[in-house]
Amino acid sequence: MEEEIYMKKPKGFMVKGKKKRVCKLKKSLYGFKKSPRMLYQKFDTFIWGLGFTKIKADHDVCFKLIGDRVIYLVLYVDDMLLVGNDKEIIEDLKTQLSSKFDMKDIGATNYILGMEIKQDRAKRKLWLNQRRYVYCRDLICRIVN
Repeated sequence: MEEEIYMKKPKGFMVKGKKKRVCKLKKSLYGFKKSPRMLYQKFDTFIWGLGFTKIKADHDVCFKLIGDRVIYLVLYVDDMLLVGNDKEIIEDLKTQLSSKFDMKDIGATNYILGMEIKQDRAKRKLWLNQRRYVYCRDLICRIVN
């Protein structure tokens, strides 16, 4: 964190003779107003250090070229999608990310941000659709199952 931030001690956390002391935060707490920004800055610095480049159209999408191999990283709040043409570089990136951040690998993606993803690896084909959304004049209506 850039600033020094102090908080009241949690209930039950009392040290004899030091009743009026407070706690100094060493890192951002979940739910803290600046937590998302602090995490994004940390993540951004880490990704830049790995040689990724942000695309101009969307700053939450970045890529890295390694010869004829490419990997894309899409970040949305606390969800991440990794797409590449070589499984080894994807696994390497996951290892690097998990060494720096608490992560949970949920495996191949079937659905993210309102988009359904289907793939046929053998035929090297990928389908994207948003069949859960229907267009009603100028409005987008969500179909509830």
